[in-house]
Amino acid sequence: MNIKSFNPIKMKTLALLLFFTLAATRLLAQANYTDAIRAGDQAFKNKEFKKAINLYFAAEAFDESKKETVKQKVNLVFAEIEKLRQEAEMLKNKANEAQKETEKALKNVEIQKNTADSALKVSKSIIDALYFYDGKFALASREDIDKKKVYDFINKKGETIIDYKYEYATAFDERGFAKVKFQNQDKEYYMIDTTGSAFLLAENLNELNERTEFLDLKDKEITFADSSILKIYKYLNLKILDLSGTNQYELSQEIGKLTNLVWLSLNNTNMRNIPSEIGKLQNLNYLDLSTNGYYETLPPEILGLKKLQYLNLSGALLKQLPKEIGELQNLIFLNLKNNQLVEIPKEIGKLSKLSCLDLYWNNELRNLPYEIFNLKKLSLLCLTGTNLENNYRFDKDTISKNTESWIIGANWNTIGIWFQNKNKIDSAISWYNRSVREYTSYEPLYNLGICYLIKNEHQKSFYYSFQALKLANSDEKKSDSWLFLGDLYNLINNRDSALFCYKKSKSYNPENKNSFISLINFYTKSENVDMVGRYYESGIKLSKFDSMDNVFLKAAIDGYLFYKNYKCLNIFLEQYHKKKIEDEYWIKIGESDKEEYKLDNAFYCYNRVSNQYKDFSELSEKWDKLGVFYFNVASHDSAILCFQKSIGLNPKHFWAYRNAGLNYIMKKDYINALNYLNPHCSLKWQF
Repeated sequence: MNIKSFNPIKMKTLALLLFFTLAATRLLAQANYTDAIRAGDQAFKNKEFKKAINLYFAAEAFDESKKETVKQKVNLVFAEIEKLRQEAEMLKNKANEAQKETEKALKNVEIQKNTADSALKVSKSIIDALYFYDGKFALASREDIDKKKVYDFINKKGETIIDYKYEYATAFDERGFAKVKFQNQDKEYYMIDTTGSAFLLAENLNELNERTEFLDLKDKEITFADSSILKIYKYLNLKILDLSGTNQYELSQEIGKLTNLVWLSLNNTNMRNIPSEIGKLQNLNYLDLSTNGYYETLPPEILGLKKLQYLNLSGALLKQLPKEIGELQNLIFLNLKNNQLVEIPKEIGKLSKLSCLDLYWNNELRNLPYEIFNLKKLSLLCLTGTNLENNYRFDKDTISKNTESWIIGANWNTIGIWFQNKNKIDSAISWYNRSVREYTSYEPLYNLGICYLIKNEHQKSFYYSFQALKLANSDEKKSDSWLFLGDLYNLINNRDSALFCYKKSKSYNPENKNSFISLINFYTKSENVDMVGRYYESGIKLSKFDSMDNVFLKAAIDGYLFYKNYKCLNIFLEQYHKKKIEDEYWIKIGESDKEEYKLDNAFYCYNRVSNQYKDFSELSEKWDKLGVFYFNVASHDSAILCFQKSIGLNPKHFWAYRNAGLNYIMKKDYINALNYLNPHCSLKWQF
């Protein structure tokens, strides 16, 4: 070794550089370890496994003492990858099994042919049946061995439910009855129900006899003044009596004699009086008092009919429902639509067998008793046209208990909104679709468009949005629909169509502030500052809202920042928003953008903060943290610039000196690294 060439000062400088490099690296490691782990966890959550592993290993490089923690996280990633591999393998095995099943099926062609022939016969039977009552019963016919046509009733599978024994039959009507004539009977006709039970039929008063069980006077021209109507009360064998549409006005007290009645319809009879004797009909299970429109409350005698299963009080103009309604323990169907009810008594919760409750168009009804949720068998609840339709709150427990079993008529849209607000988009789509199937209207179609946009299924979003536009029945709805379509087109970069839609929206509703916001945001992508300013000023003038936090200013700033069009943003602020924007506003936006790794936007916002900011120390800290974010993405020049701004605001911020030095080391600029690491050490030792 040549002693003369030895330079102790130079060696001391190199040793000091090496010391600071290692020490500063260790100091930064802990902070960067946490950031890398957090970023790795987010990547793992997003199923970006390769990125997650790289970030975890980067974390280990920052802090080797955390090696075991990193190992556990990497193992979790590989475990998830293995799980996905096994799922893929399982799907592959299922596909292979399906292929084997297909090959097996091809070997049994003859069996399949016979099955197809049988299915063809079933299909032919179903084709012959043009109408299914209640989705279950259809009239079908065939020729018997004597070549005579006979009738029966089949289900949708072509299976016989009621056997071939009628030489004449009609399809089941809306009441659930079918008129038939048995074979080898010349004159007598019967009505059968869906169980096949037959009732000897009379269709006018002259056909009545002691054996008559079904008297069908529906829509006959018989009035209360016609004394001949009184003869029906002599025929005590009657089980079914239909007086609907006969303008009776009053029901005779003699009705109490017909104790075998199980079915009674007084629909649309303008009935003014229900005699107390109706309470004697203890076998009654069906009672229709609808469309008579004069009752204020339910006749008390009806509440004693313990076997009643079906009660129709639609259009009765009821103002209250007595609490004794809870005594009808066998009630399955309760129709209360088109009444004037203000409340429902809590005793409704006692109707444990109730499956249908129709409250359609009780527009004074504002609340439901919580006891209604005790009705476990309820499958249809209609609230359309009530104040409950938009205001009733379905709490989480209620929904979880009854989501699958409760059907809210045309109010399904409200349930969809509830799920959408909970970010349960698939469930919301399911309810909106039910609403559309029940009654196609604007609201659920519009909401479906929004949901499919959230799912990034743009084609479906366009489809439902255009369908909603066709049904928009007000200028406000048309404006909202065109606006949403504009946002969709803008999202897929079809700017000409987007601009057309925005202008259409504005033409239908010139006061729709969202149209101005979208147009402002639209033009921030271009260099046309004047158009941004034009719609900004128009929006301000329209809303008479000139505040620092106004939505139009936010739209302009957000848009320019999104497209990183800082030059135009500066011009816009100088020309159109001449009032000073508070420093806190820029810091708030900068903090938000930094956390989302929109680092250049954060840099711009921090840079807008004035020299009169209240706390330079706080701002210095924010610049330092932004620099660390830049360092994490290996943007060293930007990081150094942030640390320099931090030091300029607070010359005693020793961490900013250290971080700047480390960035220069990463750039292999050791001279500048020493220029920052030396003051870092001296400042730290002072503290």
